[in-house]
Order: sequence, then structure tokens, then C-alpha cells
Amino acid sequence: MTWAQQPAKNYAKRELFSKPLIDGFPEKRSTDSIAGKGETLESRGYPGQGGGFVSFDSHLNYEVTKARRDLAVDMRPAGGADSVVAVHDSFADSASHTYAWQLSPEAGTAITFGEEESGARTFLFKKGDSWLKGWVLSPEGAELSTDKGAFKVTRTGEDADFRIVLAVGRGTPPTATTSGGELTLGATTYDLDSLRDFDPSR
Repeated sequence: MTWAQQPAKNYAKRELFSKPLIDGFPEKRSTDSIAGKGETLESRGYPGQGGGFVSFDSHLNYEVTKARRDLAVDMRPAGGADSVVAVHDSFADSASHTYAWQLSPEAGTAITFGEEESGARTFLFKKGDSWLKGWVLSPEGAELSTDKGAFKVTRTGEDADFRIVLAVGRGTPPTATTSGGELTLGATTYDLDSLRDFDPSR
């Protein structure tokens, strides 16, 4: 399954991007092209699995004051999921923008969204027996929608934060509990405000 596709060099089809968009642009709004000026701030793998943590600064690409992604990929089974991705994207600028967190699955994927679960809002991609379930933490002020087959979480203002957890698997999707910026699946808790401290061995 391809839950997150990209358009290669066909930048005009923005519905194919699986990444944040600012004012509808994937990066480099002044020229509508990819800038390639991102900086990896931190990167490390988790022992005994294929996952890990990365922190990335792309404010020069997006031409805003702040554009940062902290991402933890946990390849272990957790709470009924085969693997989990926790992401915190944060943006800020001196001007107001429309920030869209977008995920574009392959054609034929059914997308539903909007259910509330333990204070989060959820979205679900399904194709056959496979699924991707997402939780949008602190959903106040966020608009969930679909456009041309892509799923979006949209915020408008001078700054925007997206705290989102994704889980993939087969069969019945799991349920989670949340508390503030934390989401718990089974015995594993992901703190979206401190992903660099996540330790899957604990």
C-alpha cells in the first residue's frame, strides 16, 4: 500500500504531495519550485528496529520564519498497529498564512474523517484489509477535509502546529487515548511535544 505518495517533478498537481503546504505551495512559494535548503538538526536510529527520530528545519524552503518537523518512526507493533509514525510540524511567520498538512494516498483508497476519540479527531484510510489511522491532537481551530483524493488538516494564522500520530496495520484499527500532547496506543505513549525523548525500549 502507498499511503503517502509524491508527484515527482509534477509540481502542478499539488494534490499528489504528502507534505505540508503553505498558501497552497509545497515549498519555495516565490518560484513554485523546491528550494532544497532544508537542514537536518538531529537524526538517530532506534536499536533493534528500522525506525528512528529526525528533526528537520525547512524554513528557508518555505520562506517563513519557522518550519520545523520532529518525526518519530516506531517500527514495533503497538496497541494493535504494525507500526506508528508520530509527527510534530510547527510553523510561524510575521504574516498570516494558510497552512495545510496533507497526506495523499494511492488511487482507490477510501478516506473518512472527523470522528472524535479521546479529545483527538481521527481520519482513516482503507484499501482492502489494510488501513492507516491518524489522530489529530489539539484539533481546535483545525479544519479536516479532502481534495482531489488527498486528505488535509488546515490551520490559518501567523503560526500553526500539527501534532499527528499515524498507525498502519490490517484488520480492525485500534483506539487510542490522549492527554494534552500525548497519545497512548496499548502500552506505548508518544509525547508529540518531546519526540526527541521517545525511547521505544522503555
